[in-house]
Amino acid sequence: MKSGISFGCFAALFAAALSFAPAGAFAASGHDTPPPGFKLTAWQRSRMPPTLEVRREMVKSVKEGELRLRPTFNGCGVAWGSGRERPGVAFEYRKAGDPAWKTAPAPLWFKDTGNVRGSILYLEEDTGYEMRVVLGGETLASGGFRTWSSDVPVAKTVVIDPATAEYPIRISGKGSPDGWIRYTVPPGKRLGGRDMMERIVEIDGAEHVLVENIVFEGGGGEKDEPLFIMNSRAVRIRNCEFHGWGRTGPQNFETFPKTCGGGRFLDEKRSTADRPVLINYDAAMRVDRGASEIVIERCYVHDPRGHANSWLYSHPAGPSSVLMAYPDHSCVIRYCDFTGSDNHRYNDAVEGAGNFIADGGFNQDADVYGNFMIYCSDDNIELDGGQQNVRCFWNRFESSFSGVSIQGCCVSPVYVMDNLFSGMGDEFGFMNASIKTATFDPWWYAPYAAIWRNVYQDSGEFCIRQGATSRWDIRDNRRMKEPPQETLARFPVRPVGFMLDTGRIDGVAVKGDVAEPSRRTVTARSGSSSPIPFRVRKSFDADWFDIRPSEGVIPPGGEVRFEVSFDAARMRGRRHWRSAFIVRTPEGLSRCVSVKCERTDHEIPARPVPPSDGTMYAAPETNGDATMFRFDVKKPGRYWFFVRAQAVNGAFPKPEVSIDGGDYKPSLLCLWSAYPAWSLIRPGQGSRWDGITRHFDLEPGRHTLEVRQAGKIRFNVTGAALTTVPTAFSPK
Repeated sequence: MKSGISFGCFAALFAAALSFAPAGAFAASGHDTPPPGFKLTAWQRSRMPPTLEVRREMVKSVKEGELRLRPTFNGCGVAWGSGRERPGVAFEYRKAGDPAWKTAPAPLWFKDTGNVRGSILYLEEDTGYEMRVVLGGETLASGGFRTWSSDVPVAKTVVIDPATAEYPIRISGKGSPDGWIRYTVPPGKRLGGRDMMERIVEIDGAEHVLVENIVFEGGGGEKDEPLFIMNSRAVRIRNCEFHGWGRTGPQNFETFPKTCGGGRFLDEKRSTADRPVLINYDAAMRVDRGASEIVIERCYVHDPRGHANSWLYSHPAGPSSVLMAYPDHSCVIRYCDFTGSDNHRYNDAVEGAGNFIADGGFNQDADVYGNFMIYCSDDNIELDGGQQNVRCFWNRFESSFSGVSIQGCCVSPVYVMDNLFSGMGDEFGFMNASIKTATFDPWWYAPYAAIWRNVYQDSGEFCIRQGATSRWDIRDNRRMKEPPQETLARFPVRPVGFMLDTGRIDGVAVKGDVAEPSRRTVTARSGSSSPIPFRVRKSFDADWFDIRPSEGVIPPGGEVRFEVSFDAARMRGRRHWRSAFIVRTPEGLSRCVSVKCERTDHEIPARPVPPSDGTMYAAPETNGDATMFRFDVKKPGRYWFFVRAQAVNGAFPKPEVSIDGGDYKPSLLCLWSAYPAWSLIRPGQGSRWDGITRHFDLEPGRHTLEVRQAGKIRFNVTGAALTTVPTAFSPK
């Protein structure tokens, strides 16, 4: 990292400004059945509680008296087999040879495994440490470990020639701790291709392997990820780029499988008349079973082929940057840029398989830090699953439905600390909590979540706490109405030798062919004694703004001023224009800027498609306290109802709706207060979005839609439509 500064020094500087959590044992509890008064959901009632033997196997618990230490770059997961609860037990650590001991955040006792677990945080890289378990001045167990180094010794380099490569390229080489095998391509070359739909690289049975400086273009969808890792140990994916992967297909409103909501995208090539295949789990990288000590670092992942649907329709599904699918332990994602866009939103930037399974997600002893994740339809990241000593910190989460998901936490402890959550919301403005939990499984645990010192914008709920058996430690989190540029620019926290004075560009109003202001300036200031080469990167569809210079060198101790200009002529067809750019060094470290503009003169068409037998429009009529619309259907078919309305005092009204004189039932509208928009409407979908896209099978004749105000959010409705082409009415 020639253009950066040492991690240890940087961590020390950053940590000095933080108040760390005090030590001392937290209250512990354990159970094999739900506590009195806990109401099981139908999903929970359908699951048999695992036996104690199964629990211990899935959790990989340690035996009584055993001490397990699993270090990463700057943390260490600890599990100690105590055999019984010991109130007041603590974990202490020090650099090897230091006289003074430090106390780690308080460990926790878990009755089901007989283990005490916890993490040692913010250590220095490539450093030896001693650790001990103490109680009342007595040492009960002790051991030593060494944190990982960013640099690995390379004994052999394999240069892959894209011109002669046979796909998938299989890597199973076994290096050693003293001699890693490095795989790369000639400078300027890339693997894959724009039209490639198969797997590009498969890593299976490898050890001490470094995959570095490779651009992956294309690659398939589910089970055909561009990069796949399984049954491998000590593998690093460094400074690689991924774009153009995954599947595309039409948005599916025609069917509604029991397990899938409507509005998702259809894989036409794999679908049959009896079994529609909906696009999901299209990851650029997949880390699978049997993988341990996997590091994904300094990677730039952007522009998948597809797009994940909004929660407006149903649970999002679509592309992701990384899928963590039951790895063994000790996986790290750090210093990566996972940037979606409004045309190519991720489902989750980092997705987990096995959300409610004890070895699902990242599983055990993992770190996620220093990453930029933006533009997702669901979560920026799923930590769901086991979450045993899983640590998430120093990240910047932005412009997604939710930030960090820790639902289904079966094992714990999980740490979400020192992150920035800012400008949340999906493409239509829907948002959930910055940190969310849901559907806790009461059979498993008394899970523990440490939610410390996060900075979050004053929009939506910060942390949803669910689960009668959970233990929460939520403290010192800081709410901001609007984070200042200094805060935005500081996140994600990375050892980069320069800083930007801007972390977000917004407030740009576009009208006609004019953007006001038409230009913004972003300044990069060096803190390095060496020159720092850079290149500006952004999504391929972000042609509506430009950054100059696009490449160059930041002089030692000097600065570079970037001019960001906006092309209003290219910003047509929707109201909101959102993207991001990064200033990236050759080593893959970067600083990040999100960009948000608004076309203030954009109007949703009053008639998105011409009237026909398949699309009818109706004017409002008064019917008591309701607004009625009448439609004369000429042909039988599958139809969807839409209303054109404008919110008065909020974005998501919940009116009551009746079809053909039936009972009034709650519904849900997705609207804006600045202008009228079309919104799907269906009775019975006021509290749960899954199912709102279900069609109506209508016969020829007169059909009516009645809408009346309900709830606190008011709206003005000016028209309605009945159509067989719902995609034409999606709000933009």
